[in-house]
Amino acid sequence: MNIYCLGFSGISLTNEVLQVLFFGAQSMFVSGDQQRLVKFAFVEGEIKTDYQAGVLGSVGGYLFHASIDTPRGSTKVRYLVRKADFNVTPPESFVFHCESDDDPVESLVNRN
Repeated sequence: MNIYCLGFSGISLTNEVLQVLFFGAQSMFVSGDQQRLVKFAFVEGEIKTDYQAGVLGSVGGYLFHASIDTPRGSTKVRYLVRKADFNVTPPESFVFHCESDDDPVESLVNRN
């Protein structure tokens, strides 16, 4: 499964935090929720989406936004998850792709 980070501000993201972001997005997709609070010993925050389609290069998926706090600090994350990756359980592997925060998310949104 893959998670495509479109940018973040604040602390760097650990694999555990990335997994929380992915599984939060996955459970939101399954339930149709547009907002989810997450709380674990190592991360607490909120994930939001309006299920807007986004594209990063040749990869298309749904855009998610998260504001999270960890013991190391806070960060805001914009990320994309492909619809096909929501169907992967249990995860065989977890791959994180991150683009520079120099590219605004607006340029990655598919407006068609």
